[in-house]
Amino acid sequence: MSATTLPAGPSVAALAAWRQEVDAILGRPDGVASLVHESFDRLAIEPLYVRRPAMPDEWPGQAPFGRGTPGAKARLEAGWDVRARVEHAAPRLANDAIKEDLAGGATSIHLVVADAMLGRRGTLIVDRADVEVAFADIDLCRVKVAIDAGSRGCDMGVILAAFAASRRWPLAELTVTLDLDPLGAAADGAALDIEACLQQTAQLAAMWYRAGSKGPLLRAGGEVYHNAGASSAQELAIVMATAVAYLRALEPLGIEPSVALDIIGFRLGLDCDIFSNMAKLRAARRLWHRIASACGGGGHSMVLDAMAGQRGQAARDIETNLLRQTAICVGAIGGGADAITLLPFDAIGGPGSSAGRRLARNTQLICRNESHLHHVLDPAGGSYQLEAMTGNLAREAWSLFQLIESGGGMAGMLLRGSIQDWIEETAAARLEAAARVRDPILGVSLFADLEDRPPLTAAADPVLREGIEARLADAPDIEHLDIETQVALAAAGRPIHRGFPREAITALRPLRLAEPFEALRDQSDAITDKIGRRPCLEARALGDPALAAAQRAEAARWLATGGIELIAPEQPPLPVRIVLLLDGGAADIDIEAAARRLRAEGVAGIWGLRPHPALDRHLAAGVDRVTLFEEALSLLRRGPT
Repeated sequence: MSATTLPAGPSVAALAAWRQEVDAILGRPDGVASLVHESFDRLAIEPLYVRRPAMPDEWPGQAPFGRGTPGAKARLEAGWDVRARVEHAAPRLANDAIKEDLAGGATSIHLVVADAMLGRRGTLIVDRADVEVAFADIDLCRVKVAIDAGSRGCDMGVILAAFAASRRWPLAELTVTLDLDPLGAAADGAALDIEACLQQTAQLAAMWYRAGSKGPLLRAGGEVYHNAGASSAQELAIVMATAVAYLRALEPLGIEPSVALDIIGFRLGLDCDIFSNMAKLRAARRLWHRIASACGGGGHSMVLDAMAGQRGQAARDIETNLLRQTAICVGAIGGGADAITLLPFDAIGGPGSSAGRRLARNTQLICRNESHLHHVLDPAGGSYQLEAMTGNLAREAWSLFQLIESGGGMAGMLLRGSIQDWIEETAAARLEAAARVRDPILGVSLFADLEDRPPLTAAADPVLREGIEARLADAPDIEHLDIETQVALAAAGRPIHRGFPREAITALRPLRLAEPFEALRDQSDAITDKIGRRPCLEARALGDPALAAAQRAEAARWLATGGIELIAPEQPPLPVRIVLLLDGGAADIDIEAAARRLRAEGVAGIWGLRPHPALDRHLAAGVDRVTLFEEALSLLRRGPT
């Protein structure tokens, strides 16, 4: 591995000449400034990046590890960990899915464990017998499994320890990562006494650690916050503060922070912005290096996993999810993720079909085995844009991390609702950007298929709740028992399902950016089923017919995102008429006179492509299309008065 020495970049005179040329082309003195955009962290995204004095020359595998940890070199041959997500309700179905994934090329499994009493989706495991079914014929000393149990993390740690003892597998030989994350579970709505749960989680992690377990036992996960709409800097600050909280929880048990660094892993949620994903993963390593150095572990190698976020998934035209998952995969590889988990393209409200899970695996396998993306170490290294984005993001995240620490740490900030307030504000900005199509969603707010209907989802597996109350009635009260006693109860076949008194904490609300547009499409489908035709606007050309035809095609694409058809004047209209005026790009069209004639015909609404005082609404860029189309559907649904 060698250092990347960034070239000096263009001269000051050349840069000034470029700016003048851009201003001239755009016809405005602030032409370059008008091309600068803001991320949801309010960080500038510039049209051109050049070398700056603050950009360091970094070596791959050396501090501060923005370009990869020392273990990154091993991925040049083996590649990253191709991880498959399994969340089938019945343990027997989960076992089938695990075997299918491993046979299909997955190198590890991400098992989501359900909490049926709280409505958390996943595989239902309450005792050792369930584990034996879920992992039948699977050697947990060879197959890597990451457990995602949410509020039931401690339960799973106890049950797995009992299961391993029954198989005579030492915990030191298991290739299982418990991924205990009580703070993330609390933010996700679990009924937890945070301090009590932190203490028991630390005790369980300490027991596994002292038994020689090698994998990360605690996980500072960002996917809960990511799926609620958090910005990149917010997510990074939160996972760093979470990791610090876990370091503090382990210290009273005799595990010093410099040692505890190896017990904690990280997982970040990613969307389909490739460059932001790369910058976020690179910034995470820089931030953790700074914290690890303060703990006496400056050379610590961070374990950083990437997971596709739910917030970018679409429930209509679901094949477009394949493109989003591919973009997530490329960004995760470029950012140096140790393990990558993609979602099946049809995993909306369920685990996805066998075909969907196969395509999720194959997306990674093609990137690895055919595109050989793992043969390039830190492909983003040396990019002025990525170096600037990484540095800016790391600085912003560090400032937020300090705010969390000064506010009492993650537990205190969650209990006061401060973290939730941050994310709610960002989520609102994301929804507004989606509604105004500043952040377009392919197949949803851009190039939507008007006649596409949502796929039928499989019914929930009946075993999820069948008899769960009766099974848990036999569960012992284990909250005040030591870990060894709990393991003994699990070994005896008793259900393990603890419940902590609920604290006054506001749960984060999962966000899916496509939902507002999908709700419009649902309304449109309901109207279509009721009256036998699609709700529609009438196109009325006023200017050059050829130019108006081009405008009509473009307007039809926009209206389709709201479930609205654009019909020609000769087609039969609906009882309630809304007319879209197409001016053909001409400036001399008398819009006001055309609007008067239409109102005399009894038209209920007159729209245009640009703002005009005579129009009721317009489709110009930047308008809130969700609100606009909701109004149109409401009017068309009512019928004539």
